[in-house]
Amino acid sequence: MGTRGKELSLYHALHFGLKTENNVNTEENPTEEQLDSTMSEKLTDYSDESDAEYSDAAISEKELLFPTPLTSSITGDLEKQQQAFKKSTGRLHSKKLITKLVFGLIICLLLFFKGFFFNRQCFQSALSNSKDFSENEFPHLPGLPSKKNESSFEITLPAKHSAPPVRVDNLMTHKFADTWGKPKVFHYKPWSAVEEYNFVELEMKTSIEGTQYDRLVHIFVQNITVWRSSTVEPLNRELTKSKSYKDITKYISLFKTNETLEFKFQLDNLVTAKLDGVFDVELNIRYFNLREGNQEHALVENTGCHMNKNRNSMIKNALLHHVNPYSSPDHMEPVVTNRKVSPLMYFPHSQTQRPYSHPLKPFFKKTHQPKLLSHIAVELFVSGNAAEEFWYSNVIDKYAGKFDQYGHSLLGHGPMRLLNVFLTNVSSARTFETSHEDQNKQTFLVHQSIPPPVIFTGGISPALWKPVVSIGAFDLKPIDIDLTPYLKTMLANAEQEWFLEFEVVSANGDTEYRDNVGNNWVISGNVMAWDAIKDPANDIEYIGDTKTTTSNNFIVENKEGEDFLKQNVTSKSILVHQHNILFQDQNYNLTIHHINKLVSNQTYKDFADKQYNTLSILSEKMFVLSNDKGSVHINGGDKQHWALVANVDTLETDEELAELSYKANIVFDYSRKVFMDESNEKLVFSNKEQDEIKNKNLLYHVTASQVGSSKYTLSPKGNHGTGNGVHSVAVTRNWPWTESYKRSVIVKNNKAVIDVIKT
Repeated sequence: MGTRGKELSLYHALHFGLKTENNVNTEENPTEEQLDSTMSEKLTDYSDESDAEYSDAAISEKELLFPTPLTSSITGDLEKQQQAFKKSTGRLHSKKLITKLVFGLIICLLLFFKGFFFNRQCFQSALSNSKDFSENEFPHLPGLPSKKNESSFEITLPAKHSAPPVRVDNLMTHKFADTWGKPKVFHYKPWSAVEEYNFVELEMKTSIEGTQYDRLVHIFVQNITVWRSSTVEPLNRELTKSKSYKDITKYISLFKTNETLEFKFQLDNLVTAKLDGVFDVELNIRYFNLREGNQEHALVENTGCHMNKNRNSMIKNALLHHVNPYSSPDHMEPVVTNRKVSPLMYFPHSQTQRPYSHPLKPFFKKTHQPKLLSHIAVELFVSGNAAEEFWYSNVIDKYAGKFDQYGHSLLGHGPMRLLNVFLTNVSSARTFETSHEDQNKQTFLVHQSIPPPVIFTGGISPALWKPVVSIGAFDLKPIDIDLTPYLKTMLANAEQEWFLEFEVVSANGDTEYRDNVGNNWVISGNVMAWDAIKDPANDIEYIGDTKTTTSNNFIVENKEGEDFLKQNVTSKSILVHQHNILFQDQNYNLTIHHINKLVSNQTYKDFADKQYNTLSILSEKMFVLSNDKGSVHINGGDKQHWALVANVDTLETDEELAELSYKANIVFDYSRKVFMDESNEKLVFSNKEQDEIKNKNLLYHVTASQVGSSKYTLSPKGNHGTGNGVHSVAVTRNWPWTESYKRSVIVKNNKAVIDVIKT
């Protein structure tokens, strides 16, 4: 992950040796030709061939609308500002001095935000015009002192809860050095006072110094994936710390037991003469009592979706599971079950493009009474790795080697990736067409989405991400896939075998290059089911066959010269499912749209010494519930959007010292909106009036933005650099509990000089 290689691709600040697609592991033990020579000797003692698919990196989770900056949390009440300044510095005792500092800061921020946030046209213009965010344009803040080794953190994760934990247990303290393919396995007996808590959280603290890549972290409980995260990359060989939290209440049924649980903590790290960093990790479990009653009661109270005489409210409550199944499942098993070390698999599997297949019959047998299940779903953790780590910056195959001789290697297969998930009774199916020879053979394309893009702490420039890491770097969220509409079909014949299959492809239609990807994608996840007696969705019965339609559009435009390349890729795919359902003796039609859009514009000038990239990704799931007459009863949706603008300019190279210096500027934006509304009107997509309707019954809304600038030098004597940035987030949640907070952090020379939280 993160920094590697000699090339300066837009999303990689590079360390040692050339990193290409050949530097990846296969199904067999890695060879020296497949790995950097500095790492290969460390892999020779890894003997489990069935799991030897590791490489030295991995990544994994919206209209083009830039979020409103959180100026209110920066420029709010003066007294609170003064307290924030005093707390962060411990030296500002003069009220007059504080007032001047705050006033000056407000002026700087207003000027800064005016240029980057307040005007939406400015952001849209940035998508087509390469405007540098230089150090001169960064607000000149006072040099407020901060702790030398402050912990890195992700701004989109809550910093605190409304109440302190009722119990904290240390799960593990361990140093990860030569731990490639060797997860730390330990056992833990959960707190027996199950009535005392209803919220469970993991806390992870890391520290490292020296030189090391950022590394992927997997945490499994009973082989159930509960957290996929990543580490910091040490900056300037200094001690670098991090702290992160993960809400695992979704898996609370694992802990409310008298059984001792097996934990696996996987952090694949290598230590060599040049990569000498060792991760010191502390993992704690924190129990909270944040709400009275169980999850379902809290859900009812906070959303108003209680079971009353209003039929729409009743079915709305039942449909919430289809938006995001949050309540703890009654039955769980890992998706990947044929690995000895940990439940991870790598796609393409064994250097082929066939989907990975998971049989569902064993899972149904474990539930004992599958016909009493009300709901079944799958969550997949999907992360690009090695040559696929920054897939959204890749070029199509024929341009991959265009600037190799100038020290800038580009990776191939294009910037589009699509996750396809199939449900089939035909092993290794690739299409969703029913066989004409045997009507009992069925394959459904149940899900299609663009994986969430992530920039890790070594990506673009390591100096951009300390102490505030990129959005999603510490919490790679799973992709939720509802299989409930197919439950009746799967259980119709108890002896029939059904498979869950998934694959990642690089295009969604006919293109000038192959529909394949590089090595590799790291996949894990869980199959989950809920008993009817406990599940609010048990009042919905799916009847009839599911109708599936798709539409795809994929366009590649490029222009090249000897010293430049421009590539524009536009991709749009729509997957539509139509289900007939029965609710309280009345028939309804449930239509679900999976909408995925990607727009990528890449420009390379001066033999790739200057690189500019804009990216927009929309991944949306829309629900429409109507009656036989076509009247709409429920509108719902889960819309996510990522927008990225990034510049990388080479400043100077020193061949004698083998050094290269460059500057990097970035704008990274994320938003997510989950809503479900009662309505008697037909749903209109991308309509201003419809947006107003959506806000009436908003379940969850987050907007986050990061703007940064850095200078970085790659050197055999030690990479080094500094970065500045402005990071902001606003969160509103009404389901499955209520919360609201805003946070703004200003970073100067990799120190958080301002950190304001408003709840």
